[in-house]
Amino acid sequence: MNLGKFVSLLKDRALYFSRVSQFEDPFEGSTTSATLYTEDAAQKSVRGMVARSARDHLLACCWHMNNHESEAMWQLYSTSSESVAIQSTFSKLAACLPDDALLATVEYLDFDVDVAPRHNTFQNIVRKRKSFAHEQELRALIWTRVETPERVSKGEASGRLLSVLERGLQVSVDLSDLVETIRVNPRAPAWFLDVVTDLTHRYDPCLSSRLSKSDLLRNPVF
Repeated sequence: MNLGKFVSLLKDRALYFSRVSQFEDPFEGSTTSATLYTEDAAQKSVRGMVARSARDHLLACCWHMNNHESEAMWQLYSTSSESVAIQSTFSKLAACLPDDALLATVEYLDFDVDVAPRHNTFQNIVRKRKSFAHEQELRALIWTRVETPERVSKGEASGRLLSVLERGLQVSVDLSDLVETIRVNPRAPAWFLDVVTDLTHRYDPCLSSRLSKSDLLRNPVF
């Protein structure tokens, strides 16, 4: 994440969940082409309608799962060397999320060949094309109701609310329980490490000891 998002995380003590419909991949929430050949016209119509609605109602917070730090993820998801990564564990993330959140690993399919099993609305939200398999993605998902001002004013709104104009929402978490380490980009200049260190100490001193610069570019041994 960039510095602005990191400061927001520290200041708001919350993870940002984005509407799935806001993601760049146009295939988000869709099914495979091969699956269409197994459905009749009515099934296709209902599934398509539900899938498009789910893209607006489901919010996701996405993580990369790996036993090791990934150079590829730094390159793909850092717009510059001035960036930060938060490392946690599956169990810590699960414990920090609200009861209505769901954690699921993404399944990668060949959308031209594979038939996607039909279970529930969530399933297609955690399926992506094999072109994205390098992401090794874990998604935290929350279902919201997209409410109009009229329904809210009449007292008809319920559950988690998201206005028709909002792109997502902040979900409060205990950073002390969630964060295992804070890694600064291995290519970050010294001044950026100093800035991140100062900000972390200002907003949450207990996290300062968990902060370090990535050692991916440490000197090799010959």
